[in-house]
Amino acid sequence: MPDQDDLFGDDPMEDAALEAYERDRDGLQDQITEYLEDFEVNPGVAVIMLLEIMISLRLEAYGFGVENPSVAGLKLDLDRLGHEVAEALRETKKKAELLLEEIKQARADAEAEEEAEEREGSEDEDEEDEQAEDEDEDGGEGSEKSPG
Repeated sequence: MPDQDDLFGDDPMEDAALEAYERDRDGLQDQITEYLEDFEVNPGVAVIMLLEIMISLRLEAYGFGVENPSVAGLKLDLDRLGHEVAEALRETKKKAELLLEEIKQARADAEAEEEAEEREGSEDEDEEDEQAEDEDEDGGEGSEKSPG
């Protein structure tokens, strides 16, 4: 049975909206990740902060997005948010094995890169030491002046 998307063909507006969504999501993630690294924020604490920010943004979206905001409407909207989060978590759990493999690979790549940088740094230090020794040897011989 064909996928529902296949029945109607590609929609360029949907494709553009998806691309914009992915661009914005990736940009936000990059900025957040950079901030967390720059300020050495614990990832576990960052999750709680981002959860609070998510709720705050949803409150603002509701408050400014409806004509007559109400307590009951806000509670319903927060319930919808809870369901959206629960669905996202269910989908993530389904992909847990693949996601964990990707994380393990990223860690291995980062460790290999770190080791390569350390080797490169120690090679540079060895070269600098050799150059300093050569300069000391050259400086010692060249500093003697012949009687004139």
